[in-house]
Amino acid sequence: LVVAECRMRMAQCYAELDWNYEAENLFNQTSRDSIPYQLADEYEALYASYLLQHERFEEAVPHLEKAVKRHGRTKKQKAREYYLLGQVYELQNRPADAYKAFQKVIAQNPPYELEFNAHIRQTEVVTGKTAPKLIKTLNHMAKDPNNKEYLDQVYYAIGNIYMAQQDTLKAIGEYEKGAEKSTRNGVEKGILLLHLGNIYWERAKYSDAQRCYAEAVGLIDKDSKEYPQLNKRSSILDELVTHTEAIELQDSLQRLAKLP
Repeated sequence: LVVAECRMRMAQCYAELDWNYEAENLFNQTSRDSIPYQLADEYEALYASYLLQHERFEEAVPHLEKAVKRHGRTKKQKAREYYLLGQVYELQNRPADAYKAFQKVIAQNPPYELEFNAHIRQTEVVTGKTAPKLIKTLNHMAKDPNNKEYLDQVYYAIGNIYMAQQDTLKAIGEYEKGAEKSTRNGVEKGILLLHLGNIYWERAKYSDAQRCYAEAVGLIDKDSKEYPQLNKRSSILDELVTHTEAIELQDSLQRLAKLP
């Protein structure tokens, strides 16, 4: 028992130091020599954390699934672990499993912010059958004074559901509402504006896309994988929109001039 625990702690330290070969070797030794039942739950959690840190999501899932079923965990701890599992399922393109994991987060009666974010993440993996119920829940959340500072996320979530149903016009309306009611001007608003800008870009609404991208550039983390494309499109549109607006104006004036 003592030897196994020492190996686990050393592996944890090596992982924090990015000594990955040494960490992997110790995790494997601990597993081969059979893990004492007193440490089995913690081993699964530590090894899952190590694998996730290195984006080895497929390998991490079985360990994470065992970790969330551990006994002796508080509801708050279980909620956080189910939330992490839902994120991993989402990355693996397993929306039904992700939705269930986020539902289990909510079932643990976690702190309000965690419950709120679980509702939001469910909208990113929503299925047709659950969409109406989620929209009803989110509209109720929008009326709750406790969510006054989170309205951008609430309307972003509703927009996600409409996008999943391929109702682009309603999605645009909800995203625009979220941008208008945002009070924090944080990364959440940046993500909303990025999604909205992408829709306008695809529909060749370049003036609207430029408006969204120009604001999103200042809100999205520069280390984000979406940032390079966002920055490039924003720069292109800064030059292009002046000309497209002139064309749209001339087209409108010519149509007007041809009227009786």
